[in-house]
Amino acid sequence: MSPAILTVNAPAHIEGHDNNANITTTTYTHTLTGGALTGDMRLVKQGLGILQLPAVKHTYTGETNVWAGTLQLDGTLESSPLWLNRFATLISDGGTFGGGIVMDYGSHLLPGGEGHTGMVTTTTLTMNYGARLVLDISTDATDCIQVGKLIVNSKDWENGPRYLKPVIEFVLHDGLLSDGIYPIGTVDTVTGDIGDLLLEGLDGMENCQLMLLEGKLCLVVGELPAGISYMTTTPAIPVGYYAVDGRRNDRMKSGLNIVRYSDGTYRKLLHP
Repeated sequence: MSPAILTVNAPAHIEGHDNNANITTTTYTHTLTGGALTGDMRLVKQGLGILQLPAVKHTYTGETNVWAGTLQLDGTLESSPLWLNRFATLISDGGTFGGGIVMDYGSHLLPGGEGHTGMVTTTTLTMNYGARLVLDISTDATDCIQVGKLIVNSKDWENGPRYLKPVIEFVLHDGLLSDGIYPIGTVDTVTGDIGDLLLEGLDGMENCQLMLLEGKLCLVVGELPAGISYMTTTPAIPVGYYAVDGRRNDRMKSGLNIVRYSDGTYRKLLHP
């Protein structure tokens, strides 16, 4: 399919009850199925709901503009540059973004989705002030990003919003992390100061810092061991999904899944 512009408005219905003492939200999901989007078209996502694209290689060259809500794409955007407006969200489990990703204030990038470890690969990741990368992490698995060029944009305004720097938010799944080095991805080059990335979700742990060690982006908890200048391990990331009867799936399905990781291990995971 190759229209000039494809605009999808996936809504959310917000309703007040009891003189607005009780607010309920119904979020709608629009799922596109079938083949790839092609040509020089432009994709525009509007509305506070969710747009889920087919997990295939999309070759269209126009922009992908996520003005609001959530875009879920586990496939490939071969060349389309993707932009996340303020407070928009991108969820991707194994997605590849050849045209790069630009994140504005309050936008969220969730590799794998909530509560599920996964990986996102992009040529460029531009994190403007207030943008938020959300990573699930535990002692044996973590979300992972593979980035060609990481751009960190901060502000030094005296008056401004709460966040003047980009944020990496860690979601812990096995309690507090022990002292050590936790790889969370690879980065070829950095523009800006990696020290400007604010770390959240690590309360109760001391001396947490982000470091780039021999091209690997790592969360260091505690003191960096003497003599460590590069990483000899890589994060275990999902590389295969299977049904309980052994059939291979292209992604996590609702219910019980068997997930194979890059270190050769398998785990049973329940997906909503």
